[in-house]
Amino acid sequence: MKSFEFKLKTITPLIMSGADQEEFELRGMSIVGAMRYWYRKLYGSNEETEIFGSTGRKGRFRIYVHNISSRRKKVRDYKKLRSGYPDTNYGRNYFISILRRDAEKRTVLPENETFNLSMEILDEDFIKQVLGSFWAVVYIGGFGTRSRRGFGSLKVVNMNDNGSFVDHFIDIDETNLKRTVSFFGFSRDAFNIYMCDGFSGSDYKNHVRREISNYGNFEYINGNYRRYVENSRSSRITCPCSNALECLDLVGWTLSYFRSYLNPDYNEAKSTQKREIDSNKIYRSSFGLPINFYFSSIRKNTKVNGRASSRLIIRVYEKNGKYYPVLIFDKKGRKNPSNRNPDLLLVYLKFMEMSGFKKVIP
Repeated sequence: MKSFEFKLKTITPLIMSGADQEEFELRGMSIVGAMRYWYRKLYGSNEETEIFGSTGRKGRFRIYVHNISSRRKKVRDYKKLRSGYPDTNYGRNYFISILRRDAEKRTVLPENETFNLSMEILDEDFIKQVLGSFWAVVYIGGFGTRSRRGFGSLKVVNMNDNGSFVDHFIDIDETNLKRTVSFFGFSRDAFNIYMCDGFSGSDYKNHVRREISNYGNFEYINGNYRRYVENSRSSRITCPCSNALECLDLVGWTLSYFRSYLNPDYNEAKSTQKREIDSNKIYRSSFGLPINFYFSSIRKNTKVNGRASSRLIIRVYEKNGKYYPVLIFDKKGRKNPSNRNPDLLLVYLKFMEMSGFKKVIP
């Protein structure tokens, strides 16, 4: 048996709960479930049952979580501070607006708090696969509510290993990421990673405005909301960011600016006479489903039906006190649910590359 001890820090707020949805709860089994998901993506299904167990048999490792910081906040503490227009804290609020009903009561583990994790690997033949799956949960997939939208970003700040593993967990940068993918034997067909290497909001706006029509029958409607988004202070954030939440503001702003008031989606959703609309009619369903439209001018809600996890995963990395927004494209996720070309998610990633994000994996 081989034992490892990790000390982890929350880079962005971690939103998790158990039976009581209002109270924060972090359990080892939740982490194991996330590890199993990423094991399938990175290594396939071979030996999955042997490592993680199944009905009637135990897995080959155990995880225990302890020494969790006692400080808590509410979801509402991360929503925008001003009403009437999307400016202050706008980007992060864009990501958690779906939790508006839980905002007043649901507690979270805030950013910059710590907890410890003990791992016992019973069969040393599986050390690399178990640690590789754990690395992927920490730095690629995350866990908890809204983990694909940047919340629950973590960092290993200490590890009791003097061997070949510790360097891959402690230092995260372009060079280390490439070595880590090779070291753990991850499938290169699983994901792309884009790191912010300096970002220009004005360049990004110009690319979106001037070039979106080149990819299809796309145009933007300039209403008050879109002008507020265009002039948001989040558009002036640069990389590296001064704090992790600023990273969420930056990426949240880029997504909102790209997706809001985009035709033909906007008029397609607004003109339908139904409460629900087929996802095959909406290009932006490539970012995941369901999607809710609300049109204040006619006081109407329309939902794009279906269910699909977003293939875009947003993380925040921290190195030497500086914070970097990271975009991860889940290449093994469900294909564009709209089945339409172009795939708007790939267009968005292209514009982000043109404006300062750099593809480092593969």
